[in-house]
Amino acid sequence: MIGRLESLLGGAEALAPRTLPAMPAPLVELLPWRAWDESGEFYVNAGSLGFVLELPPFAGVDKGTLDALAGTLADSAPERAVVQVIHWTSPRYGAAIEQWAGPREGAGGLLAAMAKKREALFRGAGWRPLHAGGPPYTLNDCRVFLAASLPGHPGPAAETALGGFRRAVEGALASIGTWARRTEPDELLSLTAELVSPDTEGAHDGGLMRPKRRWSPRDPIHLQCAAPGRAMSVAPEGLLFHHPEGADVAVRVLTARAYPEVWPGWRGNALIGDFYRDFLQPGAPVLTALTVMMGEAADGERAFLKSARATQQAGTGIARYLPGLPEKARDWRFVTERLKEGERLVRACYAICVYAPPESMDEAEQAVRAIYHGQGWRLGAERYAHLPAWLSCLPMAPAGGLDSDLARLGRMKTLLTSSVVNLAPVHGEWRGQRPNPDAPPALLLVGRRGQPAPWSPFANEAGNYNVAV
Repeated sequence: MIGRLESLLGGAEALAPRTLPAMPAPLVELLPWRAWDESGEFYVNAGSLGFVLELPPFAGVDKGTLDALAGTLADSAPERAVVQVIHWTSPRYGAAIEQWAGPREGAGGLLAAMAKKREALFRGAGWRPLHAGGPPYTLNDCRVFLAASLPGHPGPAAETALGGFRRAVEGALASIGTWARRTEPDELLSLTAELVSPDTEGAHDGGLMRPKRRWSPRDPIHLQCAAPGRAMSVAPEGLLFHHPEGADVAVRVLTARAYPEVWPGWRGNALIGDFYRDFLQPGAPVLTALTVMMGEAADGERAFLKSARATQQAGTGIARYLPGLPEKARDWRFVTERLKEGERLVRACYAICVYAPPESMDEAEQAVRAIYHGQGWRLGAERYAHLPAWLSCLPMAPAGGLDSDLARLGRMKTLLTSSVVNLAPVHGEWRGQRPNPDAPPALLLVGRRGQPAPWSPFANEAGNYNVAV
């Protein structure tokens, strides 16, 4: 009997006391990125091939946009691909501040003094409330990324499949009047610096501006993400990033355990902060990732069999002892109807990573929970699994085997492609006007959820704005 237990638990060594390694593995060894294929604009990762697109955050989404994106996902995403939609409320919002303050500092005098005072007010407001003792109102720059990867070694078949999907996404976005920018290594390294080496002050790394990085084609990409002097510790209740010259940053991962019964995509704007209640704001940077595992053709056939089985059972006497059986049969009938219309079944995981100083982590977590709970979501905090859950939120990381880990941990839910698109975290506030040296911003506006937005009444190609105060 003891031998049987030993074999089930992994052998005699599994029953022995576990000792930590003398030298823990560095964090960069857990990151998936290895090389950049300049010809095809693909990333070669540890166990996968993929690409990353940056999308503009949507201030509003209509049904046509959702239908276009759902059709692209159902028709063009390769089988077994892992697709991520990543939303990051970055505390590096300095570009908008510089766009407004730069012309004033160049003018000198009172305007320069006013610009410096405004910059001092907004400095550090990405990690702490803008006004001490007031609501948890922080500033941020919403960024949205779409990453797709195929497990396995790079090759012509994988490049063709991923390239077709990328072109389909870019075409779908162009058809609705928006853009998608391909993320190159310099930009990926800059984003990784924010996520893997968070810095509340940024005194030596760009301040409020995004970290600047330069990719070296001679070195693996993951080794270029190393930050000297930084360390990360893992605890049951979360991660802690240590900074030798600044403040530490804690990270706690929440996963969606239950979704609302009905969730139209345009309601996602309420998840970045309450539009009306000042105290119902996250108060800290938040990384949100929807990870989607595309199925195979056999998944649809299994769905038809399950639907037929559930319908058969609902019409028998066993339904009297299983009250939920008629509802289950109705759900499967709906699924089969949507599959006939061209949709696909996928498995998805929705995770939220809260970044905050250790002393304010509990408050930030409760604020995020309250925002989602008010919209009908149910979140659960990870325990003993923060590291893999956090790694799965990084671009292209799940396809290296983390997707299977998420499935074994029960984090994946079976959904239709249309449901996944409605759940996707693609929302944000208006980011202001594009830089125009002939019409510098007259005002520096700030959205209700903390998005700085430079604005000028004269920077309008169709004519001046009509303004009422």
